[in-house]
Amino acid sequence: MKKIVIGIDVGISTTKIVGIDESGMVVSPIRIKATDPITSLYGAFGKYLHDNKIALSDVEQVMLTGVGSAISTSHLRTAYLEERGIRGRRTGARYESKLDRMIVVSMGTGTS
Repeated sequence: MKKIVIGIDVGISTTKIVGIDESGMVVSPIRIKATDPITSLYGAFGKYLHDNKIALSDVEQVMLTGVGSAISTSHLRTAYLEERGIRGRRTGARYESKLDRMIVVSMGTGTS
């Protein structure tokens, strides 16, 4: 498999995870519901790797955002993203909607 960057949005009720491969293609986004952010983060990450047959050595970086993103992930190559101005939201919205032009608004999953 090509190198992949994984983005994880750790929310209060739902964690969203997606990969972007070297060519910029979105790889199988998933959503995990869990009330414990540690379970949600690591459960989503493990399930994503398993379901997509991705070896940990193929993961170039893990990008974290959301309220649960402060969890210690010192054994992963991680970076924290501010909630504002994330290009990944636009990429994800384009993938989900199949539209080229759109306005993307993020309001959370029930806490806004």
